[in-house]
Amino acid sequence: MTNWLHIALTAGLVYAGLLCYFAAKRQWTWAALGVALANFLYVLLNLAAPFRGLLDPDYAGYKMGMLQIAPGAWVTVVSGGIVVAALAAACFALLGRPGRGMVYIALTDTALLLLIGLPELVSGLMDYQAYRIELGEYLKIPGLVAVLVSGALFCLPLLLSIVWSTRRMRPRMTRPMDTKAQAHSSHS
Repeated sequence: MTNWLHIALTAGLVYAGLLCYFAAKRQWTWAALGVALANFLYVLLNLAAPFRGLLDPDYAGYKMGMLQIAPGAWVTVVSGGIVVAALAAACFALLGRPGRGMVYIALTDTALLLLIGLPELVSGLMDYQAYRIELGEYLKIPGLVAVLVSGALFCLPLLLSIVWSTRRMRPRMTRPMDTKAQAHSSHS
């Protein structure tokens, strides 16, 4: 019997190592680090699913937000795609370079927000009395508080990330010098 927790932890350490590699370059701002962590949360949510989709005959399938996938190879493709996309977005954020990386972050985070974050939030709001977050057997967050925590973790950071990345899609242009002031200074 395979211990999926060990596989998930190993994968998580590898992904965290990659994130730390880009963080060590120190090209990031605090906002960029926040964007990276917002994306890395989606990596963490999908640590075991890409492996279990193909290798675990008892796997129940994948359900997150609008994504509901029967057990099998498609679980690996979709959840693995989410891991790769979110990890790449996190790394692009840490690099902080304007341009295509920012477009990639905005597109990835929009997709995550529309496919997972918002549907989870709406689902929780529709039936908030039955909604709860369970972290082991000792910590259970029930009802509307759980819905608000979920929205704060899975929607708000992505919204802020989309705003942050769209503002950085193009390199900042320097304003051309005022031609009248330039002409006036040359005649003096």
